[in-house]
Amino acid sequence: MSSIKEYYLENEESRYIRLAEILGISWQELQGLDYEINARVSKDGNLYSHNLTFSQENDSYVVKKIKGLSEDWNVEIAPWELERNEEDEYELGAIARNTDYRLSFINELQDLNGLLGLDVTDNNLHRILLRQIFISIIGAVETYLSDAFINEVLSKQYYLERFVATHPEFKKQKISLSEIFYESLKIEEKAKTIMLGTIYHKLPTVRQMYQDTFGITFPPIADMQKYIVKRHDLVHRNGKTADGVKIDIDIDTIDKLKRSAIGLVDQVSIEINNLSDEDKPF
Repeated sequence: MSSIKEYYLENEESRYIRLAEILGISWQELQGLDYEINARVSKDGNLYSHNLTFSQENDSYVVKKIKGLSEDWNVEIAPWELERNEEDEYELGAIARNTDYRLSFINELQDLNGLLGLDVTDNNLHRILLRQIFISIIGAVETYLSDAFINEVLSKQYYLERFVATHPEFKKQKISLSEIFYESLKIEEKAKTIMLGTIYHKLPTVRQMYQDTFGITFPPIADMQKYIVKRHDLVHRNGKTADGVKIDIDIDTIDKLKRSAIGLVDQVSIEINNLSDEDKPF
């Protein structure tokens, strides 16, 4: 067994299961096969793909079930395909089903308003409740921004092309002319992985993605950004700033956050709704 195979499969069972899913067979069937994995690397050291070579001594009935199998029993797998796990695939499915991004956002805020109406007499529990509502509102904004972006990019080829043309992750990769056709077959899968891996509360990055991909005017982010900084301290610093100052969240703060969140989402929604097939961003 090669070192690559050991790294990707033996040390991480989830990758083993993921590989079986990519190949279209069960992981039990994969375990019964004899094969080698080798990395396909460019002169610059960029990993292009994993090449699986299956022994001719394997059960042909099982091997011929494998997706993408060549005549000489080889399969090429892009590295980002192995990076995506079951949770990623589930998230992609959930995003694809959420076609009314703004309505989903508003529904989430209404649910959180219901929590605000709870009669919590314990001051400490009430403080924790307000803190969680604050965090959840920002989470709702993140969900809107991710679902809207990913759905729009995957729904129209020219937005996908623009995303690939402008995103730094693609810009930094160098390929030779002989690799162009092969790489073009894998671009959409890599784009999905990059979009899923984006942290959508990093508003400067998200703003740039929206502007570069759709050619729209993204709303001002300064007001929302200050709440995201608070959210970071609530989640990662146990409710204290870097200087050790305790952050208090009250109903007035939550109301202001909701207004800021709704304002940002509404402006992005208007820009997206104004897009049409004729409004190509390039």
